[in-house]
Amino acid sequence: MDSINQTPTTSNDQLKQWWTSKTFEGKEFCSMDDTGALKIAPFQEKILTTLNHVTGDAVIQSLLDKFKDLQKQVNELTSEWASTDDKIKLMPKVNRLNEYVKQVNAIGDFESLITPLKDFDTQMASIVEDNYKAKLALVAESEAIIVEHNNWKAITLQFKTISEQLKTIGFVDRKRNELLLERFDTVKSKFFEEKRTHQEDIGKEMLQNLDLKMELVEKAEALASSENWKETSEVFKQLLEDWKKIGRTMPEKNESLWQQFNAAKNIFFDRKKSHTDQIRVEQEANYEKKKQLVEQAETIKDNTEWSITTQKFNELMTEWKTIGPLPSEYNTDLWDRFAAAKEVFFNAKRSQADAFKSMLDENYSKKNALIERAESLKNSSSWREATEEMNQLFAQWKQIGQVGREHSEVLWEKFISARKHFFNRKDQDRDRRKQLYIKNKELHYIQTKNFLTTLENESADEEAQIEEFKHSLENITAGPKSEELRKHLSSLIIEIEQRIKNRAKKIQDLRSQIQQLEQEPDKPST
Repeated sequence: MDSINQTPTTSNDQLKQWWTSKTFEGKEFCSMDDTGALKIAPFQEKILTTLNHVTGDAVIQSLLDKFKDLQKQVNELTSEWASTDDKIKLMPKVNRLNEYVKQVNAIGDFESLITPLKDFDTQMASIVEDNYKAKLALVAESEAIIVEHNNWKAITLQFKTISEQLKTIGFVDRKRNELLLERFDTVKSKFFEEKRTHQEDIGKEMLQNLDLKMELVEKAEALASSENWKETSEVFKQLLEDWKKIGRTMPEKNESLWQQFNAAKNIFFDRKKSHTDQIRVEQEANYEKKKQLVEQAETIKDNTEWSITTQKFNELMTEWKTIGPLPSEYNTDLWDRFAAAKEVFFNAKRSQADAFKSMLDENYSKKNALIERAESLKNSSSWREATEEMNQLFAQWKQIGQVGREHSEVLWEKFISARKHFFNRKDQDRDRRKQLYIKNKELHYIQTKNFLTTLENESADEEAQIEEFKHSLENITAGPKSEELRKHLSSLIIEIEQRIKNRAKKIQDLRSQIQQLEQEPDKPST
């Protein structure tokens, strides 16, 4: 068979051969077109990457590692979900992970990750829906309030109670929540408008300002636990401006309202500062983590254990991606050091690949020679000699090292096909000889049985004849020829008895042969 260097293939053919020979966990979810574009179920509209047969193994391994990391994140979220009572707190994490699952380039069973995330979404949607129904009932209750001009205090308290109850109810999506609050604010504003109008004679402006400040306090308290830091900061700024624009109100109320407003504002900004400080702490911690990864990369960049070190660089790269952002002043320098260490190692690895390819080509030629010899033997009928040589070829095959992935399966199939062809023929010949042996054995058995029957019948006939002659001897009448007849009959009896005796040995031999044939197993000739 021609050497590999004498059978050039196109790049596309090499890519197809490489892809066909490639086996890895998760391949069943992948598809690759003729250009090497790799896609993954269920995101068939998205191209993960474009593969080639030279770097494809490393790229696939990187994509497999990404999936393991993604799977780890989903498992961690699943554990956190099981241990968390307030599921809505996990909504940002679920949403981020949902988005990441759609965008990440990785190889694996994405349905196994999407399913629990969908379940989380379903549960959160159910919780949100329950929250929405509870808020809707309160808003409907507020809309059903009948304003009585002599009962302002009780109705004001009722609106306050409803407002406080609305705050205790959990998360509702922004659009519907804003619509509910708008409805509540509308009916509440309508009530307070009526109240302000009614109380014009007892200090309309002060009461109006009181209501306005109470509304600002309610808004401030509702925003105190917000995590929309930038947007809520702007809202608080506007609330403070609105507070300053509102005129005076009853002194005994003004100070307490201000304290409430200021306390809510301070709670939010204290939380915002803690959040900002925490981000800085986390970024500093991320810097230390990435610095350690860089130092590890620089330590192993000169290793020549190619597979182990490649795996280690992939692990470092995967871990790098899991670490969050750094302080901006450090980010570029660390990445440049990390990338430089990777480049040193992979340049050396590529240089070593040429020598490795030469070894693969030599092994390819050796295995081709064994295939040619096996194919020349596969139709041989010298069973013993050909069997021995086939086994020698197999032993030599196992001693030869690896060949290129694109040839490994093809060569093995050719070699094992020739070997199977020979041993199938050998088995068929053994079966044929066994059947012939059985047939000859059956024929011999029948012939021997028939011959035995013939001899036994002859002996039985002659024994009857002897009895008849003996009876004749006893009944010979005296006469001139009686003595001659007696001698003749006696001679015949002796002659027949001798024949019976001689025949008895043959009968015994035939019975022994039949017994041996009946006991002998059916077996082919070796």
